[in-house]
Amino acid sequence: LKLQFLYLIDKRPPHHTMGIDFRSGGYVRFVRVGGRTIKDGEAAAIWDNKGQHRQVVGPARETMFYSTIRFLTRFKAERDQYLVVRHRDGAVEHIRGPAQLFENPALHDEVRLLDAIELRSEHEVAIIYNDDAPTPSAVPALCDAAPAAKDSTLDAPNGAKRIIRGPMLFFPKVGEHVHAFEWSHVPHQRRGETAKPFHVLPTQACQGWAFAMTLTTSDKMQVTAELGFVFDVDSVEQVLRAGDVGAKLRTGLIADAQCIGEGLSSAQFGPAEQASVTAHLAELRTYAHFCAMAASCGLRMSDVRMLGFTLSEKLQKQADSEQQHAATQRAELEAAKRARELHEMQFEAEQKNIDQQAALDRKKMAVQAALDAESHALKVAASERRLALQELEFSQKHKHQQLADERKVEYLRALKQEGVDMTAYLCSLNGVDTRKARDPMSPRCTVPCDDEVVTPREYTGRD
Repeated sequence: LKLQFLYLIDKRPPHHTMGIDFRSGGYVRFVRVGGRTIKDGEAAAIWDNKGQHRQVVGPARETMFYSTIRFLTRFKAERDQYLVVRHRDGAVEHIRGPAQLFENPALHDEVRLLDAIELRSEHEVAIIYNDDAPTPSAVPALCDAAPAAKDSTLDAPNGAKRIIRGPMLFFPKVGEHVHAFEWSHVPHQRRGETAKPFHVLPTQACQGWAFAMTLTTSDKMQVTAELGFVFDVDSVEQVLRAGDVGAKLRTGLIADAQCIGEGLSSAQFGPAEQASVTAHLAELRTYAHFCAMAASCGLRMSDVRMLGFTLSEKLQKQADSEQQHAATQRAELEAAKRARELHEMQFEAEQKNIDQQAALDRKKMAVQAALDAESHALKVAASERRLALQELEFSQKHKHQQLADERKVEYLRALKQEGVDMTAYLCSLNGVDTRKARDPMSPRCTVPCDDEVVTPREYTGRD
């Protein structure tokens, strides 16, 4: 029954626990009879049935009777942050971090967490306004080029302002606020991004600022040139008085774009003449209006660089067509060149083959001539040897014949000395008298046998 009674008066289930999540200003409850545990790290504002307020910072256990409890939102400031607290009595307080504060609607109208102004080097400045300062006539104006000064005081129609220079971490005091530079175009802004207000103005030399300049050529073609300007800040006061510096610089660039575009044609953005156009756009004297507008805003332009072109759709198609045609011509010329080189290589190869074949033929002819000469020499030598052999054989035969003849003569002489009838002997054939051996069918010879010429048989040496 006690649990049911608590459920009816508290409208909470009996099994509910306080949980582990930290509760904040969105948690508001009316408790008839009950209690709440405020954990360590939490805080709550409690109004009793008489409307009296008390703030409880955990850890604590609070018992309530017809009371309203509201947990408070916690604000935490890091080392480079601060809290701006607007109290209900109208007072404003700046609490420098590290610190924490629970926003209590009974005490505070608003609590905001803001970042301190960090100036990393002496080339970064910020403009600080003091709303509680005396009128501008009572504050002398100092040049913002004061050397080595941490801040300088300038005239301002709504109160004194000063320029602070780094390196430092600046926390505004109560009554001070930092000037926000609201430019429509800022340095290092990417295409498509929206420029955000900034509080720190860099003043170092050789800063870069990118712009996109749209050119309308004499034949009504559009080209977007990406430009990178290098600039220095000459006067912070002039920059402050100029207001939207990005918009003014863009106005000067538009005026220059009209003058530049009237003297150019779309054909000059082709591959053949693009280098000359790039060189012309990379000269700072081309942008007279832009440089004059920058000087009026306290900036000094020192250089410009051409980052690239973006052609319009029609001009891009025309350029692509020309590029494709040029590529086709280059491909045809390259193919013709390769064919000519191949033909020359084939001709050189054929000529080399012919020269090699001629050299081989000459070598063959020389070898054949040498072989023929050697063969002829061998044949001549063989013929000479054969002739010498024949002469030797003939000489031997002649000697043998001469020796045989001499022996025959000696034999016949010996026979004659023995008294042999030489005529009969010489006319005999193997010891037979040839004068009596006649053919019976032949007529009888009437010539005396002594007159017949009988050839003696050849002497063999065996007789």
